Amino acid sequence: MMRLHYLPWYLLLVALLLTGAWGVPLHVDKTLSPMQRWAELSPWLGPAPSVPACRWLNFQRFIFTLETSAEWIDSTAEAFACSPSTPTPKQSELLNRALPGQELLRVFCPEKPLTMLRGNSESGYAIQDMLIAETTQGKTLLYMQLSDAPPHSSYVLLPRFRHLHPTPTRAENIALIVSPLCWLSILAILPPATLLLFRSFRFANLRQRLMWYGSGPFGIFVFGLWVTLSMWPSTGAWVCLIVTLLSVLPALLLMAALRPLGKRICGA
Repeated sequence: MMRLHYLPWYLLLVALLLTGAWGVPLHVDKTLSPMQRWAELSPWLGPAPSVPACRWLNFQRFIFTLETSAEWIDSTAEAFACSPSTPTPKQSELLNRALPGQELLRVFCPEKPLTMLRGNSESGYAIQDMLIAETTQGKTLLYMQLSDAPPHSSYVLLPRFRHLHPTPTRAENIALIVSPLCWLSILAILPPATLLLFRSFRFANLRQRLMWYGSGPFGIFVFGLWVTLSMWPSTGAWVCLIVTLLSVLPALLLMAALRPLGKRICGA
Protein backbone atom coordinates (compact mmCIF):
# COMPACT_ATOMS: atom_id res chain seq x y z
CA MET A 1 0.00 0.00 0.00
CA MET A 2 2.84 2.35 0.82
CA ARG A 3 4.21 1.87 -2.70
CA LEU A 4 0.98 3.25 -4.20
CA HIS A 5 1.27 6.37 -2.05
CA TYR A 6 4.95 6.60 -2.99
CA LEU A 7 4.37 6.62 -6.77
CA PRO A 8 3.02 10.22 -7.04
CA TRP A 9 5.91 11.50 -4.92
CA TYR A 10 8.34 9.60 -7.14
CA LEU A 11 6.86 11.17 -10.29
CA LEU A 12 6.97 14.62 -8.65
CA LEU A 13 10.65 14.07 -7.78
CA VAL A 14 11.43 13.11 -11.40
CA ALA A 15 9.62 16.20 -12.71
CA LEU A 16 11.42 18.53 -10.29
CA LEU A 17 14.85 17.09 -11.04
CA LEU A 18 14.35 17.24 -14.81
CA THR A 19 13.10 20.83 -14.52
CA GLY A 20 16.16 21.81 -12.51
CA ALA A 21 18.58 19.97 -14.78
CA TRP A 22 17.15 21.10 -18.14
CA GLY A 23 14.47 23.73 -17.63
CA VAL A 24 16.45 26.18 -15.50
CA PRO A 25 19.53 26.31 -17.84
CA LEU A 26 17.29 26.65 -20.91
CA HIS A 27 15.43 29.57 -19.34
CA VAL A 28 18.69 31.29 -18.38
CA ASP A 29 20.12 30.68 -21.85
CA LYS A 30 17.22 32.64 -23.37
CA THR A 31 17.90 35.63 -21.13
CA LEU A 32 21.52 36.17 -22.22
CA SER A 33 22.13 39.66 -23.55
CA PRO A 34 23.78 40.37 -26.93
CA MET A 35 26.97 41.40 -25.10
CA GLN A 36 27.04 38.05 -23.32
CA ARG A 37 26.53 36.27 -26.64
CA TRP A 38 29.37 38.28 -28.11
CA ALA A 39 31.60 37.45 -25.13
CA GLU A 40 31.29 33.74 -25.96
CA LEU A 41 33.05 34.45 -29.26
CA SER A 42 35.35 37.18 -28.00
CA PRO A 43 38.54 35.01 -28.22
CA TRP A 44 38.15 35.12 -32.01
CA LEU A 45 36.14 38.32 -32.61
CA GLY A 46 37.70 40.48 -29.90
CA PRO A 47 35.88 43.23 -27.98
CA ALA A 48 32.68 44.48 -29.60
CA PRO A 49 33.35 47.76 -31.49
CA SER A 50 29.92 48.97 -30.33
CA VAL A 51 26.95 47.60 -28.42
CA PRO A 52 25.58 44.86 -30.69
CA ALA A 53 22.03 43.75 -31.22
CA CYS A 54 21.56 40.01 -31.56
CA ARG A 55 18.87 37.87 -33.12
CA TRP A 56 19.18 34.26 -31.98
CA LEU A 57 17.61 32.28 -34.84
CA ASN A 58 18.09 28.89 -33.19
CA PHE A 59 20.78 26.95 -31.34
CA GLN A 60 24.18 28.42 -32.37
CA ARG A 61 22.75 30.30 -35.35
CA PHE A 62 22.59 34.04 -34.89
CA ILE A 63 22.89 37.51 -36.44
CA PHE A 64 24.75 40.42 -34.85
CA THR A 65 24.10 43.94 -36.08
CA LEU A 66 26.34 46.78 -34.87
CA GLU A 67 28.33 49.81 -35.94
CA THR A 68 31.96 49.17 -36.84
CA SER A 69 34.78 50.76 -38.77
CA ALA A 70 35.99 49.68 -42.19
CA GLU A 71 39.26 48.62 -40.53
CA TRP A 72 37.42 46.25 -38.18
CA ILE A 73 35.56 44.65 -41.08
CA ASP A 74 38.76 44.23 -43.09
CA SER A 75 40.75 42.74 -40.19
CA THR A 76 37.92 40.37 -39.21
CA ALA A 77 37.40 39.25 -42.79
CA GLU A 78 41.13 38.61 -43.14
CA ALA A 79 41.32 36.65 -39.88
CA PHE A 80 38.41 34.43 -40.91
CA ALA A 81 39.82 33.94 -44.43
CA CYS A 82 36.84 35.75 -45.98
CA SER A 83 36.83 37.33 -49.41
CA PRO A 84 34.35 39.61 -51.23
CA SER A 85 31.42 37.48 -52.30
CA THR A 86 27.81 37.48 -53.43
CA PRO A 87 25.37 36.31 -50.73
CA THR A 88 23.38 33.15 -51.33
CA PRO A 89 19.56 33.41 -51.53
CA LYS A 90 19.34 32.20 -47.93
CA GLN A 91 21.84 34.82 -46.76
CA SER A 92 20.09 37.54 -48.79
CA GLU A 93 16.83 36.71 -47.01
CA LEU A 94 18.57 36.99 -43.64
CA LEU A 95 20.07 40.35 -44.64
CA ASN A 96 16.70 41.73 -45.69
CA ARG A 97 15.10 40.59 -42.44
CA ALA A 98 17.89 41.95 -40.22
CA LEU A 99 18.49 45.24 -42.05
CA PRO A 100 15.38 45.96 -44.09
CA GLY A 101 15.70 48.66 -46.72
CA GLN A 102 19.46 49.10 -46.37
CA GLU A 103 21.73 48.80 -49.39
CA LEU A 104 24.82 46.61 -49.22
CA LEU A 105 28.23 48.11 -49.73
CA ARG A 106 30.40 45.03 -49.19
CA VAL A 107 29.79 41.36 -48.40
CA PHE A 108 32.43 38.86 -47.24
CA CYS A 109 32.15 35.07 -46.97
CA PRO A 110 34.74 32.41 -46.00
CA GLU A 111 36.76 30.93 -48.81
CA LYS A 112 37.08 27.51 -47.12
CA PRO A 113 35.78 25.51 -44.11
CA LEU A 114 36.66 27.13 -40.80
CA THR A 115 37.26 25.78 -37.31
CA MET A 116 37.65 27.99 -34.23
CA LEU A 117 39.66 26.20 -31.54
CA ARG A 118 40.38 27.25 -27.97
CA GLY A 119 44.17 27.12 -27.85
CA ASN A 120 45.52 23.65 -28.57
CA SER A 121 42.45 21.87 -27.23
CA GLU A 122 39.85 20.12 -29.31
CA SER A 123 36.99 22.27 -28.01
CA GLY A 124 35.60 25.10 -30.07
CA TYR A 125 33.24 25.59 -32.99
CA ALA A 126 33.02 24.60 -36.61
CA ILE A 127 31.61 27.41 -38.77
CA GLN A 128 28.90 25.99 -41.01
CA ASP A 129 27.95 29.33 -42.55
CA MET A 130 29.22 32.89 -42.10
CA LEU A 131 28.70 36.31 -43.61
CA ILE A 132 30.05 39.79 -42.90
CA ALA A 133 28.08 42.57 -44.58
CA GLU A 134 28.57 46.35 -44.59
CA THR A 135 25.72 48.65 -45.57
CA THR A 136 25.82 52.15 -47.04
CA GLN A 137 24.12 53.40 -43.83
CA GLY A 138 27.15 52.44 -41.71
CA LYS A 139 25.73 49.23 -40.20
CA THR A 140 27.60 45.92 -40.06
CA LEU A 141 25.92 42.54 -40.02
CA LEU A 142 27.70 39.41 -38.79
CA TYR A 143 25.89 36.14 -39.40
CA MET A 144 27.29 32.84 -38.11
CA GLN A 145 26.05 29.27 -37.90
CA LEU A 146 28.17 27.10 -35.59
CA SER A 147 28.37 23.50 -34.43
CA ASP A 148 30.13 22.03 -31.40
CA ALA A 149 32.88 19.40 -31.36
CA PRO A 150 34.41 20.75 -34.55
CA PRO A 151 36.24 18.57 -37.03
CA HIS A 152 39.62 19.75 -38.25
CA SER A 153 39.15 21.82 -41.35
CA SER A 154 41.45 23.31 -43.94
CA TYR A 155 41.66 26.52 -41.88
CA VAL A 156 41.96 26.63 -38.09
CA LEU A 157 41.55 29.94 -36.26
CA LEU A 158 43.11 30.08 -32.78
CA PRO A 159 42.13 32.73 -30.19
CA ARG A 160 43.38 36.19 -31.18
CA PHE A 161 42.13 38.07 -28.12
CA ARG A 162 41.67 37.64 -24.40
CA HIS A 163 38.44 35.88 -23.52
CA LEU A 164 35.95 38.38 -22.09
CA HIS A 165 34.00 37.05 -19.12
CA PRO A 166 30.90 39.14 -18.41
CA THR A 167 29.66 39.39 -14.84
CA PRO A 168 27.21 36.52 -14.24
CA THR A 169 23.63 37.51 -13.53
CA ARG A 170 21.71 36.27 -10.50
CA ALA A 171 19.81 33.84 -12.76
CA GLU A 172 23.09 32.44 -14.10
CA ASN A 173 24.45 31.95 -10.58
CA ILE A 174 21.26 30.14 -9.56
CA ALA A 175 21.43 27.92 -12.65
CA LEU A 176 25.10 27.20 -11.98
CA ILE A 177 24.15 25.80 -8.56
CA VAL A 178 20.79 24.18 -9.31
CA SER A 179 21.59 22.37 -12.55
CA PRO A 180 24.66 20.36 -11.36
CA LEU A 181 22.89 19.46 -8.11
CA CYS A 182 19.87 18.19 -10.04
CA TRP A 183 22.06 16.17 -12.39
CA LEU A 184 23.90 14.60 -9.43
CA SER A 185 20.55 13.85 -7.79
CA ILE A 186 19.27 12.22 -11.00
CA LEU A 187 22.33 9.98 -11.09
CA ALA A 188 22.52 9.27 -7.35
CA ILE A 189 18.89 9.20 -6.15
CA LEU A 190 16.70 8.11 -9.08
CA PRO A 191 18.24 4.61 -9.57
CA PRO A 192 17.65 3.47 -5.95
CA ALA A 193 14.37 5.41 -5.80
CA THR A 194 13.18 3.45 -8.83
CA LEU A 195 13.97 0.16 -7.07
CA LEU A 196 11.33 1.00 -4.45
CA LEU A 197 8.62 0.78 -7.13
CA PHE A 198 9.15 -2.97 -7.53
CA ARG A 199 7.18 -5.20 -5.14
CA SER A 200 9.97 -7.78 -5.07
CA PHE A 201 12.43 -5.25 -3.63
CA ARG A 202 12.31 -5.39 0.19
CA PHE A 203 15.96 -5.27 1.36
CA ALA A 204 15.42 -8.97 1.95
CA ASN A 205 18.90 -10.22 1.05
CA LEU A 206 22.47 -9.11 0.42
CA ARG A 207 21.90 -8.72 -3.33
CA GLN A 208 19.08 -6.22 -2.82
CA ARG A 209 21.07 -4.28 -0.24
CA LEU A 210 24.01 -4.09 -2.66
CA MET A 211 21.64 -2.87 -5.37
CA TRP A 212 20.41 -0.12 -3.02
CA TYR A 213 23.88 1.08 -2.10
CA GLY A 214 25.50 0.51 -5.49
CA SER A 215 22.97 1.82 -8.04
CA GLY A 216 23.52 5.51 -7.28
CA PRO A 217 27.36 5.48 -7.14
CA PHE A 218 27.38 3.25 -10.23
CA GLY A 219 25.32 5.80 -12.18
CA ILE A 220 27.62 8.62 -11.12
CA PHE A 221 30.74 6.61 -11.98
CA VAL A 222 29.52 5.54 -15.45
CA PHE A 223 28.38 9.04 -16.41
CA GLY A 224 31.54 10.65 -15.03
CA LEU A 225 33.74 8.15 -16.85
CA TRP A 226 31.90 8.81 -20.12
CA VAL A 227 32.37 12.58 -19.77
CA THR A 228 36.03 12.08 -18.81
CA LEU A 229 36.74 9.96 -21.90
CA SER A 230 34.91 12.42 -24.16
CA MET A 231 37.14 15.26 -22.88
CA TRP A 232 40.39 13.29 -22.81
CA PRO A 233 43.25 14.31 -22.68
CA SER A 234 42.41 17.90 -21.64
CA THR A 235 42.79 19.27 -18.12
CA GLY A 236 39.02 19.26 -17.75
CA ALA A 237 39.05 15.47 -18.12
CA TRP A 238 41.23 15.11 -15.02
CA VAL A 239 38.98 17.52 -13.10
CA CYS A 240 35.91 15.53 -14.13
CA LEU A 241 37.53 12.25 -13.08
CA ILE A 242 38.49 13.64 -9.65
CA VAL A 243 34.99 15.07 -9.09
CA THR A 244 33.47 11.72 -10.08
CA LEU A 245 35.60 9.77 -7.61
CA LEU A 246 34.91 12.27 -4.83
CA SER A 247 31.14 12.03 -5.48
CA VAL A 248 30.96 8.27 -4.88
CA LEU A 249 31.42 8.41 -1.09
CA PRO A 250 28.75 11.12 -0.52
CA ALA A 251 26.36 9.04 -2.65
CA LEU A 252 26.97 6.00 -0.41
CA LEU A 253 26.37 8.08 2.72
CA LEU A 254 23.17 9.47 1.19
CA MET A 255 21.91 5.94 0.51
CA ALA A 256 22.65 5.00 4.11
CA ALA A 257 20.68 8.03 5.35
CA LEU A 258 17.72 7.23 3.08
CA ARG A 259 17.64 3.53 3.84
CA PRO A 260 15.15 3.81 6.77
CA LEU A 261 12.74 5.72 4.52
CA GLY A 262 13.21 3.13 1.77
CA LYS A 263 12.48 0.26 4.17
CA ARG A 264 9.34 2.02 5.34
CA ILE A 265 8.11 2.46 1.77
CA CYS A 266 8.82 -1.21 1.06
CA GLY A 267 7.10 -2.29 4.26
CA ALA A 268 10.28 -4.13 5.24
